[in-house]
Amino acid sequence: MFVSIIICTYRRPDHLRTVLRSLAAQTYRDFEVLVVDGDNECEPSRSIARSMSDAMEVGVVVSPKGLTRQRNAGLRAARGGILCLIDDDVEVEEDFLQKIVSLFAQPDMQDVGGLSGYDVLNYPQSINARWRLRRFLGTVPSLEPGAIDRLGNSAPVSFCPPFSGCRPVGFFYGFCMIFRATAISGTYFDEELPTYGGEDRDFSFRVAQRWRLLLCGDLRVRHLQTPQSRDSLVRRTYQTGFGAGRTFAKHRSRYFDYVLLLRSLLCEFLIDCLSFFSHPSWERSRLPFARAAGLIIGVRSYRISSPAAVPDTSS
Repeated sequence: MFVSIIICTYRRPDHLRTVLRSLAAQTYRDFEVLVVDGDNECEPSRSIARSMSDAMEVGVVVSPKGLTRQRNAGLRAARGGILCLIDDDVEVEEDFLQKIVSLFAQPDMQDVGGLSGYDVLNYPQSINARWRLRRFLGTVPSLEPGAIDRLGNSAPVSFCPPFSGCRPVGFFYGFCMIFRATAISGTYFDEELPTYGGEDRDFSFRVAQRWRLLLCGDLRVRHLQTPQSRDSLVRRTYQTGFGAGRTFAKHRSRYFDYVLLLRSLLCEFLIDCLSFFSHPSWERSRLPFARAAGLIIGVRSYRISSPAAVPDTSS
């Protein structure tokens, strides 16, 4: 099966070169790479792509800057029956694509719409007091890795300890998302979501309404998580709240859901206040209000008439 690998990048040629080298070493050869560059002057990406042309098929797609816009541009350009979205700071093993194709071909995997890999550098994440308090207050469904409720409240996939085989999850992290093309036909990333608005969770959660999603413990990847944010902690917290509110608005089905939203808002406000009292600072004093404002504005931002915001369904 032909595989399309979509890599979104913006002015990080060294990282792009590294991930492309790991893809050039793949044992499975029926694939293309689409580098989606958010920089109009993308000559570094074109130069790197040309240098890799003898090893594999690499194309460069120019897109307006922004992860959701770039990912959508990649999806529109992809030709594969399997679509693999990975970050430009990810490294994969030589049999990465071979394992993916083999898994999707198994008879008991035909209802699986997506796979994700196990990040050997950053998993497992410890369950800290913040997450235990969320569970105690009932604002997350459980602390099972990748658990998510119908309104988008979730526990990190990164809680998962090392394992072999596959296990179900309710959403993916964006550094490694692999989908059947048929599972995401007509579905696109919500371009209203900001950088820290959880566009990966939003997209994969919508896919999970119709298909199974699996985390594969044998599909080992290395996510270098290169720091590059120019946004302040307050701004990132606002964006996180905005994404949670917008996801809630997409999936709420009855008025009582707003009571659950209020409970979640109060819980996060309490946690941010406790965080401030444990480590007082001017920036931390603003986090409770930034998150609450983001949540409320995120709910109000959703309009059913907005094509980019509607959870599209496959025909």
